[in-house]
Amino acid sequence: MKTSRMWAAAGCLLAGLSASVEAQDTTFTLVNNTEFTVRSVYIWPVTTDYRGPDRLGTDYIPSGRSHTFRPLDDECRYNIRVTLTDSNDEFRTNGVDLCGLGKLTLYYDYEERDLRASVD
Repeated sequence: MKTSRMWAAAGCLLAGLSASVEAQDTTFTLVNNTEFTVRSVYIWPVTTDYRGPDRLGTDYIPSGRSHTFRPLDDECRYNIRVTLTDSNDEFRTNGVDLCGLGKLTLYYDYEERDLRASVD
């Protein structure tokens, strides 16, 4: 009885490990629904403190446009930081599950004077 439980637990553990080893689709589109231009986007796994380089490089995302990103790490949870050119505002969020996210839309809340995002 104990042996069968042990093998069942081991099977569950191995199934979980094999699922986490498989590559997850972290591709998502960042939509700039503000009147400002996005000047930088940082996306890094929650398992590290190093945010890496600006994912836009020398590019930018004008108002009303979008850009598709695909983080290369085999993880689902990421931190995201977005800064704008015409404003001192930035959007930060931690632990976003990018696996199956699809679209993240930035918008500016004028009442709160804050850059925000919605998930689609």
